[in-house]
Amino acid sequence: VQVTGEKDIYNGTHEVKNATFTVIDAESTIEFADITDIFAATDDMKSESLTKKAYMPVTIKNVIIGDIDEANSYYYFTIGASKSYLRISSSDNMLSEAETKAFKDGFAALKGKYATVKGLATVYSGSFYIQVITADAAVEQAAPEKDPAGQIADVKGRLAIDTKINGSGRTFTLPTQDTVYTSVNIAWAASSDIAKIEDGKVTYTFTEDGTVKLTATLTHATDATVSDTKEFEVTLSLGTAATVKQIYDASKGDTTLYILTGYVVAAGGDHNTPGNFVFADATGSIFSFEKMAVEVGDYVQIVGTKDV
Repeated sequence: VQVTGEKDIYNGTHEVKNATFTVIDAESTIEFADITDIFAATDDMKSESLTKKAYMPVTIKNVIIGDIDEANSYYYFTIGASKSYLRISSSDNMLSEAETKAFKDGFAALKGKYATVKGLATVYSGSFYIQVITADAAVEQAAPEKDPAGQIADVKGRLAIDTKINGSGRTFTLPTQDTVYTSVNIAWAASSDIAKIEDGKVTYTFTEDGTVKLTATLTHATDATVSDTKEFEVTLSLGTAATVKQIYDASKGDTTLYILTGYVVAAGGDHNTPGNFVFADATGSIFSFEKMAVEVGDYVQIVGTKDV
């Protein structure tokens, strides 16, 4: 196409206002530029090596698919320390409703796996990300071929757990088998009874702030001669008991860890499906953007920091 219009810049993104366009060739196809090496070479998403690719159709191979944010807006991927995200534009989504669902469902199914991502290189507030323009913006790919030692090293580099525990009595699932190299098994041990490990889960029970060390031992199902370990120092925080009013009165930027106790008075989910909810005590109510499996009437304890 040929486009005519006025230049504009919005949050670092170059745009054309009042545009008109003419189709020159309706039969041409889009070529996606492979920027895998460029992306892997920097963990700074504001690097010009990436931001200068803005508005180019790009593809990045050998990424590991990560989490999706609570609002289902940011779809993260990594190569080593390099991390960015796919995002469906809220103002000019190029996908149909069916294509949007296909992308979201497909991405969620790929968590922890190797994949190839593609889309429109975009810059927002000076940082690089990829705008989704096709339903197949994230497609599973075969994991790189590696010997048992190489597989263990790969898994060790990707292995992560929650290392900031807010509130005693919480339970977390620990990975016991890699999702990519399924012959790599993971066994866990703790440095203290504060962390009780059983059936692939760890429960932290403590009466004061502190730390505990968790050690993962990685072994290979087909080669008993190779193994490795990875240690995690887990920070344990009890928090400070507070009311909703005290949260409101706290200064903006307050990083205190608070404990709230009260009732769920409105819920977007239930005990089977997490959803946003409204929590209340005798001093007021507060909305939770974090989704939890709660229902109206539940008596709950919330541990977290203030955000505005």
